[in-house]
Amino acid sequence: MKTKIIPFIFVVSLLLTAVTTLFSQTQTTLAAPVFGSCEFRQLWNYSDKVVDEVPGSGRGFTWGSNTFGVFTEPYLQAPQGKRAVQYFDKNRMEWNGSSLTNGLLTKELVTGQLQVGDFSFSQRDSSEIPVAGDNNVNNPSPTYLSFKNLVSLFPSSNAAPNQVGKQVVNALDRNGQVYQLVILPAALTIAAYDSTLSHNIPSVFADYQHRKGQIWNGKRFVEGNIFTDNPVSNVFGLPISEAYWVRATVGGKEKDVLVQLFERRVLTYTPSNPSEFQVEMGNVGQHYVNWRYEGKLGGMAESCPASAMPVVVSNPRIFAVGDSVMLGASATLESTFPNIVIDAAVSRQAFAGINILKTQRARGALGDVVVVHLGNNGTFSQADFDDLMDVLSDVSEVVIINNKVPRSWEESNNALLAANAKRYSKVSLINWHDFGYANPQFFWEDGIHLRPDGAKAYAQLIASKL
Repeated sequence: MKTKIIPFIFVVSLLLTAVTTLFSQTQTTLAAPVFGSCEFRQLWNYSDKVVDEVPGSGRGFTWGSNTFGVFTEPYLQAPQGKRAVQYFDKNRMEWNGSSLTNGLLTKELVTGQLQVGDFSFSQRDSSEIPVAGDNNVNNPSPTYLSFKNLVSLFPSSNAAPNQVGKQVVNALDRNGQVYQLVILPAALTIAAYDSTLSHNIPSVFADYQHRKGQIWNGKRFVEGNIFTDNPVSNVFGLPISEAYWVRATVGGKEKDVLVQLFERRVLTYTPSNPSEFQVEMGNVGQHYVNWRYEGKLGGMAESCPASAMPVVVSNPRIFAVGDSVMLGASATLESTFPNIVIDAAVSRQAFAGINILKTQRARGALGDVVVVHLGNNGTFSQADFDDLMDVLSDVSEVVIINNKVPRSWEESNNALLAANAKRYSKVSLINWHDFGYANPQFFWEDGIHLRPDGAKAYAQLIASKL
């Protein structure tokens, strides 16, 4: 058994979620907007940094590539009665002194009730900007005003019956009249029902809200929930209308579009778009700026350039738990990571390693990063993995190493680890199996335990994940 430690490595896990401006078939590299605060930049980076920097990322923006200003707006419950906000294509970020939120802009656009406090409003006319497609008079799309008598602002108002399993057949015209289609643009079914405001959610929108993809965790792109682990609270809000088929002009061409209004966003489904861009977010932020400020917002200076973002410290406090493979590499790990604690033992089973982690957690000694290499000596079950992640719920970063061991449980263990690692944005998986079989020179004759050069490669792979 070995022991040591390591400083802080984790930067803040950001907040929030991914998709789009109206479809553009050719994706170009776009410049990230300027930011009024580092809190705003972190939130934007979580879901939109990959869209901005990785060509062909297969989705659109959650916030957008355009910003329309950072300034303060009156809000009675904010410190000194004002809060900092920044507008993007898709919504508004709000800094309330200690927390970030995104605005309930859709509700304001439909009702004309401009919110200036938790329970305070300034009444205006509802917005007559089209909810989908081009923002011009030639667009036949319903406007926000068209939805005024259809939305729910509180339970039981404009409630719809549960239609789960049925097709989406209702359509809406610009005058706010609902009618049923005989020939449907696409065969879509209702997949969910929100019982709070009593509205149905089509499968395409329900699936979209739980979409997974590449997100930014403060250090690198990892697989995670694009719209965070709580998409309703953090991104979309509750559905305030039913979903309706509409006709909308998009890029000068009239198309069939399915539209549904949520408290914070508008979602559209265009069956004629390529599959990855069929569901998109409406430009609610743009529309709100045009409604509230008539599009007249001044310029802004960058107050959080990329260089101002927190720097990742290179020596986190690490706790590593493993079996004889890790034990054989312990000296190399200690020389590579100056602040590491290693608890590795011969023939250790997965459940035994997890019990070690439970003991460390009770002592408050898990550190900032936990490295786990278990399963070489027997089955790693689903119950083991769930128990593991429960123990590590408060750990900032987890690195899991899969198995290279010529035993009957190797394949099933690795399949389980791969499938479950994708469920957690803070988990990085090292594919030791493939790396090991591609580099047999790193192993002793048993094909499991490490020669000195193999121990160095083992440590370098762990370092690459930090």
